[in-house]
Amino acid sequence: MTTARLMQLAGLTRVKIAMADKITAQTTIGEIIEKHPERLEVLAKHLHGQCFGCPMAQIETLEEAAMAHKADLAKILADLNQSVSK
Repeated sequence: MTTARLMQLAGLTRVKIAMADKITAQTTIGEIIEKHPERLEVLAKHLHGQCFGCPMAQIETLEEAAMAHKADLAKILADLNQSVSK
């Protein structure tokens, strides 16, 4: 799935290139969608795209989403934070 399509599913209409601030386990899925749209493909890879458009995304942390989807939090964080430097 392309970044543009993921942004469309997440309801984003404008791309805002965010500063390269670090994503942590306590960052909400909604914050990642809003502030880091360039990282949506990485997020979708680990959480299978199930968080986009979900009402819980606004309050669910990355840590909670990883637990709910039985995903490796450390790997998600490493991939999300590495994607900025590429």
